[in-house]
Amino acid sequence: MALLATMPFSYMVTSGEEAIPTILPALSVTAIGYEPGSTNVPENIIDGDLVTRWSNEGKGSWITLNMDSAKMVNYLDIAWFRGDIRKTTFEISVSTDGDNFTPIFYGTTSGGTTNFETADFPDTLARHVKIAVYGNTQNNWSSINEVRVYGMADVAGPLILAPADMTVEANGPMTEVSIGTPTVIDDMDPSPVVTNDAPAAFPMDTTSVIWTATDASGNISTAVQSITVRDTTAPAIIAPPDITIESTGTLTPVALGMATAADLVDPSPVIANDAPIRLPTVTPDETYPVTHMSDTTASFGLSMHSGRQAHVEVVTEPSQLVGKSIDQITLRMKKVGSPIGTAQIGVFNVDLSVHKLFGNLDVSKIAKDYTDYTFALSGDELYRIEVGDKIGIKYSGGSYGNYVAVSVDQDSKDTFDGANAYLQYYTTYWQSFPNYDMYMVLKQTHGYAAESTSAEASPDPVFPVGTTIVTWTVTDASGNTSTASQNVTVIAPAITKDRFGIAMIYKTIPSGREWYSNWDNGKVRTLLSGERDPYNSELVARGDGTVKIDGLGIATMSGNSPRMYVYDVQKSKTWTNTELTFYAKRISETKTLSYQGFVAGSRTNHQDAHIDPCLGAGYYGRMLYDGRINFQKEIVHHGAYSETRPGPDLSTWWSTPDKTLPKNTWVGYKFVLKTVDGGQNVKLELYRDLTDGKDGGDWKKLMEYTDKGGWGQYESGLDVQKTCGIPEDAKVLWSGVSAFIRNDAVSSVQYKMFSIREVA
Repeated sequence: MALLATMPFSYMVTSGEEAIPTILPALSVTAIGYEPGSTNVPENIIDGDLVTRWSNEGKGSWITLNMDSAKMVNYLDIAWFRGDIRKTTFEISVSTDGDNFTPIFYGTTSGGTTNFETADFPDTLARHVKIAVYGNTQNNWSSINEVRVYGMADVAGPLILAPADMTVEANGPMTEVSIGTPTVIDDMDPSPVVTNDAPAAFPMDTTSVIWTATDASGNISTAVQSITVRDTTAPAIIAPPDITIESTGTLTPVALGMATAADLVDPSPVIANDAPIRLPTVTPDETYPVTHMSDTTASFGLSMHSGRQAHVEVVTEPSQLVGKSIDQITLRMKKVGSPIGTAQIGVFNVDLSVHKLFGNLDVSKIAKDYTDYTFALSGDELYRIEVGDKIGIKYSGGSYGNYVAVSVDQDSKDTFDGANAYLQYYTTYWQSFPNYDMYMVLKQTHGYAAESTSAEASPDPVFPVGTTIVTWTVTDASGNTSTASQNVTVIAPAITKDRFGIAMIYKTIPSGREWYSNWDNGKVRTLLSGERDPYNSELVARGDGTVKIDGLGIATMSGNSPRMYVYDVQKSKTWTNTELTFYAKRISETKTLSYQGFVAGSRTNHQDAHIDPCLGAGYYGRMLYDGRINFQKEIVHHGAYSETRPGPDLSTWWSTPDKTLPKNTWVGYKFVLKTVDGGQNVKLELYRDLTDGKDGGDWKKLMEYTDKGGWGQYESGLDVQKTCGIPEDAKVLWSGVSAFIRNDAVSSVQYKMFSIREVA
């Protein structure tokens, strides 16, 4: 063993505010042994008696004082047996664990006193203090009367400084962070135990990490470190593949697919796109003026009394009103004279019955100057406007001298529905005033999503012809966003033409049935009622009249009620969804009838309706000579037809001076009839071409209507339910054998390029 330099003996002196060492109690002593058969046991050195002693023979004998915890030891006072007549050589070592000892003092007693002598050494931390004796000047005995350990109890915790607060970028839902090492200082313990409560990985947001330092005396100090994990990294997003699709109409529904997105932190980032959705939404306080609100000409009024019972605006197919939800109607009116009675304001049917009542008005209380009057539905009820609705006022009282003047304007700039659409109901019929519009404001004062305006509306977004860039956006839970683009290209479909070179609105379904007239086969023939075409057995002449075929492609019909039916001889083939096409020329009539015109019917068994009236059910598309267009249907062939839809006032707006269907002009006609909405309803469409089929024709849709029920044949004079087993307002969802063309009171009307095809 290497010996330490002998240190001088001295007593500790303190001054100022320095801590003064005190005697540290030893709880126990251990020793290599003690003198056999004697009472000189190890415990004697801490019994406070300078007479008793511990003795053991042999150089290197040792004895250890054990304390309850590590203390800062300053020096030892030792009283040696016979210390006044001999000198003893000894060594002091210390330990904090009782196993590993470090020498801190080596020296020899003075040999001049039996009192305490001080062994001073550098202050050191110890729980166990060992004294090893290497003999004395007389023998090899180790004999100590008493030992006092002087030092300072450790009652203060370590000084601990946590590592600096940290802000790190998240790399996943939980982020591992190297949080650093704290600074720890303890006057009495050079190596306090340091711990923390940090998790293995940190979540988003700020986490407080508590650092704890514990010294050898069990004193504890803490410090707090903040670890902030933030997410500033935007998610990754990949848009669906670009799409090129053929258009199916003005707006084409497109299934876009779904973008894929990934985020380091958020497992479910929100994905959205800006594609246009077909289903509209309506917001509160949305206003729909029928006329320009700044129009100063809207002070002109049309009188309303018992001879002119209703004033309305009719909603046509291209109207901006279609599909709007309203709960309020404002009209501008004044009274003239002294009218009495009640007016009704709302939506009316063709027979003047109320379809939806918005309010009543005591006409005697109307002001004598033009004043706005507003009528509203109750509660949160909304009314959705449909094609054919007649919105306005009904008043059956008054007279020519006592009436209500309803304000209108003559502003040709009004394009609310494509054309002015003002109607008056004279005593027995509706009269159109195409130069006027009512001063009327429709409004929705509370809102929610409106129903779709189309029976075929799709939840898929819709696109016009051309390329639209759809921007996909992904947003994570921290608000970080990324975008990606998808190109949606809608191309106008290549015109598919039929056998005559006429464009198809809807393509023939695969393996679908097609029928074409063969009037261009060079065979001249005349068909009387009941006769089949010898060159096309599915064509049958019916009604009161004749059909003359010139063999060059033209069939001329004449008579009181000439008809051409198309159905197979065995009646095994039926028509369900059809596109019926022809070109017709109005030439001359024997008399004028309100129902004359180019009229076609389909999905019917009308050929045998004279035998069984229940077989007459079917739909008609009517392009009438007086300029009107509408749809009609039969449930039973008896007594009367249904009212027309969307309304009797719809006009094709021919360029003739009187707006009637021109004579000696080939007019293209298409009547489309389809079951829609998953087999629930029936949609009707009517198209016109004025190019005589050039390049397949320039087909314009004149109107459409979807039969959703409530469209009945109520004046047939027959109990339809009892006789036919179906309601009077049934939707004709079943197939029929026949499709046909009809005319009335004509001396000459010509047809060409007649076809019928099965469509989707």
